[in-house]
Amino acid sequence: MNLIIVSQQYDLTTDYLLEWCDSSGIHVVRRNAEAFTDFSFAIDNDSNSIRLQGHAITADHVLLNRRGKINLNPKVSWNNAYVRNYFKKEANSIARSIEFNLKNAEQFFGSYEKEADNQKIKHLLNAQKAGMMVPNSLVTTNKKDLRVFYERHKPIVTKDVKSGLQFKTLQGTFVTTGTSELTQETIDGLPDHFLPIYVQEMIKKKYELRIFVFKESLYAMAIFAKDKEEIDTRESSSKNLNRSVPYNLPELLKGKIQKFMSLSGLDTGSIDIIVDQKNNFVFLEINPQGQIDWLSKNCNYYIEKNILNSIRDEKSE
Repeated sequence: MNLIIVSQQYDLTTDYLLEWCDSSGIHVVRRNAEAFTDFSFAIDNDSNSIRLQGHAITADHVLLNRRGKINLNPKVSWNNAYVRNYFKKEANSIARSIEFNLKNAEQFFGSYEKEADNQKIKHLLNAQKAGMMVPNSLVTTNKKDLRVFYERHKPIVTKDVKSGLQFKTLQGTFVTTGTSELTQETIDGLPDHFLPIYVQEMIKKKYELRIFVFKESLYAMAIFAKDKEEIDTRESSSKNLNRSVPYNLPELLKGKIQKFMSLSGLDTGSIDIIVDQKNNFVFLEINPQGQIDWLSKNCNYYIEKNILNSIRDEKSE
């Protein structure tokens, strides 16, 4: 088996995957999103062929899309934002086409396409359809509806519908906070109509679960926050003070998670679930290219090794 890992320069999980490849005798090539990849995709009536860095992708190859996507820009820059966006869309379309072609040949794991889309509301609906509990939620442009939701479910939180915002100014870099509480004072200061806002009830939790899924395998970790009022332990400055332990998922929940993954067209991802004061499992969201280093280390799951074994076993069948 020849493995190609598409990732990002500082992704620790990819570093560990490469170490396991070395110890297991698996030939591996890493292509980081920060570096240009020479590429050709030939389509004719007899067959399709892909070449990366001058090497043909054969039936023996597997591509694991760990983070980011293949970079097709050989350090060409454009001052015009419209031109930049045009070529970015072109490259994104090609990356999706590569994924589609190799997934059909069962040579592709992970998903740039699902990460790029990352439709949190769609995932919430799929979790609901799979039989999981979800937080009471609202997406609105209307101050009156927001006030009604607040009075019914307060306290509430707000989060990005898709992904966080980050941009640079002369004063520094601006980054959105992820999940944060939305107060009555903030709501009162809003105009009658505004850009869409995504809000949810703030669930009083006993603990949180981080669950990494790779195909049929589920790896769960319970997180007991030092600060019980903490909204998002992933963003916490006291993250290292939290207690994180392996967790045995109920069989019923495992089945619901696998059904959710099937409905969402995902073969891997990191799921966030809250266990509330009544021991209900409440689905929050999934990150198709979520970080797993924290989970793997804390729980001694050796997830990176298991990913490689799973891919190798499937290729040898």
